[in-house]
Amino acid sequence: MTRAFVVGRRRKGAHVGGVVREVRATLELAGWKVEAAVVDRKSDLRRFAHRAVKRGCDVVVAVGGDGAVNQVATALTGTPVALGIIPTGTGNLLAGNLGIPRRLDRAAQTVISGMRRRIDVGRATVGGKSYNFTVACGIGFDADVMDSTATRS
Repeated sequence: MTRAFVVGRRRKGAHVGGVVREVRATLELAGWKVEAAVVDRKSDLRRFAHRAVKRGCDVVVAVGGDGAVNQVATALTGTPVALGIIPTGTGNLLAGNLGIPRRLDRAAQTVISGMRRRIDVGRATVGGKSYNFTVACGIGFDADVMDSTATRS
């Protein structure tokens, strides 16, 4: 039996909790043993994913956009645990690059029947602090622009 953990981050204006519940139900209908959580902070995504690895999960499913997916991917790097993606963000670049459908039901079916494949995770160290990334990494002017851009919460 496949063991999965589904995790999403609560965001203002987004209905992540409902999506997490729906994905959990879909995986359970497929015969999987599933645990799930909706968290408040980015660091919680990594912490819960690490915990799922320690508990012996086969798959951790990230519900969210590129930021949430990157946090979960960072926690899974170097482990045998697969990353499942349910794209609910605005860009969903990694999901798009991997051909994962945007529709919830089709993305969940991709997790269930999808073929495992390895992806690269890059690491950049700036000022003594390391950052992992799955799609792109910007430094210099690009990073300055992102730092000065207001975040939506």
